[in-house]
Amino acid sequence: MVCSYLLNKCCCRMIGGRQTLTPPTFNDGQQLVHYVNHVREQMISYTNLLVESKQKRMAFIQTFLARLPGHMLEFDGTHFVKMSLLFSTCGFHYVVHVSLARTFPREQPIMTFESAYHLNRRSQLFQMTCNNYPYNPRWTASELTDHIKLLIIEKAKLFKEKSLQQGII
Repeated sequence: MVCSYLLNKCCCRMIGGRQTLTPPTFNDGQQLVHYVNHVREQMISYTNLLVESKQKRMAFIQTFLARLPGHMLEFDGTHFVKMSLLFSTCGFHYVVHVSLARTFPREQPIMTFESAYHLNRRSQLFQMTCNNYPYNPRWTASELTDHIKLLIIEKAKLFKEKSLQQGII
């Protein structure tokens, strides 16, 4: 039997939408009380994951603020899912948006480099996304901050070149 959750809007927003959680299959002959307990355990486990994730996102952003205070432009102080940083390399200024998944640190941060000077063909700021880099979800907030800082420095030259080649001033 295929099952689905009927959740109110608040719960749906909290877990990230109806598609985020897949209910277990209800088998013929299975007692309803065992199935309900299994669903309950799944919901508690996922809720604990979200609470822990928010605490880790908050710690990561706080570590970034403490270790790189002059680079922070803005951050989401409610859900801690995004921060924007300003960097400059050889006179080339760019913004790096760091997006954190609701299940961070299980999923690695996505970094989007954005030019302060160049547009793409759709008249939007030229961007380069970086989401395939060495990452370990067991790194501490300090270790992750150091790795991301090094990655930003490493990718800055490539981003500058791409902006100059592909971007429109």
